[in-house]
Amino acid sequence: MKRICKKCSKTLDLSEFHNQKAGKGGKRSRCKVCTNSENKVRNDDNKDHISKYHKEWYKDNKDVIREKRQEYVKRNRGRVKELRRLKYLRDKDAPAMHSANRRARKRNATPIWLNTEHLAEIKDIYKNRRLLSDSGETAYEVHHIIPLQQHRDMVCGLHVPWNLKVLTKEEHIKAHYDLKKEFGGNE
Repeated sequence: MKRICKKCSKTLDLSEFHNQKAGKGGKRSRCKVCTNSENKVRNDDNKDHISKYHKEWYKDNKDVIREKRQEYVKRNRGRVKELRRLKYLRDKDAPAMHSANRRARKRNATPIWLNTEHLAEIKDIYKNRRLLSDSGETAYEVHHIIPLQQHRDMVCGLHVPWNLKVLTKEEHIKAHYDLKKEFGGNE
């Protein structure tokens, strides 16, 4: 079945028109090419407004987005696991690079005025984390109360004993989420 596009006046197959419930025959009156070009022009003309709208919407709906993401992961554990495996196979160096960047941030955030006592305290905190994790099924992580990584240049902590705390993995994730929420960082 064919239809004439109201914009370019070409006679095209129905598959060349987007679906629209209210449209005649369940299709739009303009072909996909014309609709896409109009959308591109409109989006280019209103780029700032659209970007601002999406940022505000994301900011207002972070909790909903997070819940939906978690639900998706629960429903599709196998698929998510496979996608992560494929991502790792595509870029095997990414985890090593991430670890190197993390070590560099930690090294740069460790002040030179720390004495051996402070360094021993830091070592003990990491040792306690390992002992807690090894003793049960709950995973523990060392949390920087004020993070080493900056959140929009608003915060940057130090790698010092009084800025470290041992938390469960769930508490650690929640603390990072709350901090991002507070300082407006990206998720």
